[in-house]
Amino acid sequence: MILIAALVFSGCGREFDKPPQPGVVLGTLLTSQGPDIPAPDARVRLVECGLSVTSDASGRFQFDEVPQGDFSLRVESGEHVHELLDVVVREGVRDLGTIELTRSGWVTGNVTIQDGGTALNTVVYIVGDNQLTHAAHEGSYSLDGVPPGLRGVGAARPGYMLSSRVEAEVLPGEIARENLTLVPIPAGAVGNVSGMAILGNPGPEAGVLVALVERFSSTRYTGVTDKNGRFEIPDVPAGYYEFMASHQGYRTVGLPNLEVRPDQELTLPTVILPPQDSGTPSRPGDSDPNGNLDDDGDGRPDTGDNCPVIPNPSQEDSDADGVGNACETGINPNDTDGDYVPSNRDNCPDAFNPYQENHDDDPLGDACDPDDDNDGILDDLDTCQYIADPNNNPELCNWASQLVYSGQDPQTGDIHLYHLAMKPQGQRVTQLTTAKGQAWGAWAMRDAVTTWVYFHYRDHDLDHFKICRIDLNQALELPVEDLQSHCFNWGYDAMNPAVCGGVIFYDWFMGDHWIIRGVEPAELSMGGKNLQFQNQPMFPRTTFSYRYASCRETGGVNIEFGFDVDCNRISAALDWDFWTGHFTIPINWWLTSNMPFLAEEGVHDLRSTPGPPGSWIIEREVGDRADIVMQDMQGSWQKIVADGSLNREPAFLSLNAEMGTGLLAYQSDLRGSFDVYVRDFGSSSVMRITEGEGWEGSPAWVPLP
Repeated sequence: MILIAALVFSGCGREFDKPPQPGVVLGTLLTSQGPDIPAPDARVRLVECGLSVTSDASGRFQFDEVPQGDFSLRVESGEHVHELLDVVVREGVRDLGTIELTRSGWVTGNVTIQDGGTALNTVVYIVGDNQLTHAAHEGSYSLDGVPPGLRGVGAARPGYMLSSRVEAEVLPGEIARENLTLVPIPAGAVGNVSGMAILGNPGPEAGVLVALVERFSSTRYTGVTDKNGRFEIPDVPAGYYEFMASHQGYRTVGLPNLEVRPDQELTLPTVILPPQDSGTPSRPGDSDPNGNLDDDGDGRPDTGDNCPVIPNPSQEDSDADGVGNACETGINPNDTDGDYVPSNRDNCPDAFNPYQENHDDDPLGDACDPDDDNDGILDDLDTCQYIADPNNNPELCNWASQLVYSGQDPQTGDIHLYHLAMKPQGQRVTQLTTAKGQAWGAWAMRDAVTTWVYFHYRDHDLDHFKICRIDLNQALELPVEDLQSHCFNWGYDAMNPAVCGGVIFYDWFMGDHWIIRGVEPAELSMGGKNLQFQNQPMFPRTTFSYRYASCRETGGVNIEFGFDVDCNRISAALDWDFWTGHFTIPINWWLTSNMPFLAEEGVHDLRSTPGPPGSWIIEREVGDRADIVMQDMQGSWQKIVADGSLNREPAFLSLNAEMGTGLLAYQSDLRGSFDVYVRDFGSSSVMRITEGEGWEGSPAWVPLP
């Protein structure tokens, strides 16, 4: 027999000469966002005794009347987590002191079925922990909220399990990628499970009921403890389980997401059952191993769900055996709904949906999903049926403006411009250009005649980038095939246009450094003039390059201007810091009132966009990641998008200046390829609006008439 090291924890390791007296566990939670910032409303769990509490406004928490034993403590607070594996509780008070929470990580990848079947109905989870998710039809999955460390990754679907164990090294705020392969479970494959289940008072006792619950069929394999609290459940069919221990007068305690593998021994951590009248109040989900009474989110509580881990709100059970079709192998694979998709590959086997639409990438297609965006609001009450927004904000799916972004043809490598309009019924995408080459870096401007889209373009890798523009209205009718006739060639690379006050600003490469130029539309053929920047004492040393112009009109003839400064091409500490200033139109080509936002060493502030009043939203590059942050005019800043991915090229659309709400578009490689995302600035709801195989990004908002 093989001992599963990842699940072996020390037991209590003590003799019970008299009934053990309970103890108290307390501490204070801080976030890693800054010194002395408390973490309120965090859920704190002592796993092996099934107790949980919530931290108060100052981050303090306290468990009362905790049975004596050795426990692991887990904390969940938004994107911050913590795990403490050695909480030894004896009589008296155990003060854990100050605990600084760590940013959680992600585990993503793809699930492959060895015999070529669909990955639909595959559950992916962290072994022994409470994170679980579902693979999409094509096999992609993403587990979030994973505590940093070496984590066992499990996956199963009815009749299948992982070909071998998988461990992922999860780092704070970063993504670990693990591809998983499922194989059929061999007929008759079994393993053994053992451990200890102890009553918190009086201690070890015979007769505590223990059960392994198979997660697809809810089949129970049971046993009882001996006088020393030990138990063994032999010949458990290989598969995916949770563990439960119960006794009259005591709270039920469970352990989540367990793998029983063929011909192997699974030794569980010791669980200790608190008395029913324990001083720590009982909370919803305390007795549930995953802390979630509806693990698949289909509106059916686990206790009344014939398939508790795979969404099946209609509870189809063709053979009336108590196990839902979604969790059963051997169901007739014919096309029961007549949509030409075999039932074993159909995300709605009983609803006609030949195109398999599935806006939220969960196992249920739109045709049978009561909540198409998985935001907790049923479709008939949801103002944005296909966009996740728990605040039910209609502005997230009924945009006051539209988007232009760039997308790459994965076959040819060419990059084209696309236009996207969003309405509650979904999005409409139109290709604007079809020319060979690379077109991106868009900025849209509306004048009295039409809406112009400015961007940079080159037709092959050795060509210079040129500033170009197209008439949006005409391009929506007929995509532009010949871009050269819409471009202005000034002999050097010209990139990243920004338009304010009727002036087009852009980056211009001068052989070994960059400068920012400005040109009025009537003078585009001449390329405009170099901007002169006042060299105030705030500049730390001679500037090498200026790039990434951004701007907003502040009323009358005034323009607020943002740009990046490379003060020293050698010292990483001073590369690409963000600065702001002001222009007056007509432009005198002289920038005044510079305001620096000097970043720390190794941090590069790059492309920016005007945010809510008085603020700027900036792409901040740190090592191999890029976050999106917001800075106000006092120089303070906060993270807006910080998930360990490359989040670039923010574009902000203000919806309510007084409330500071809006839509933030950006590009990110969160799911393995660069795509465009839009975040509701008011509620932090996020939607992924492109899913192309090639690169897609560089979003820009288009003003409407």
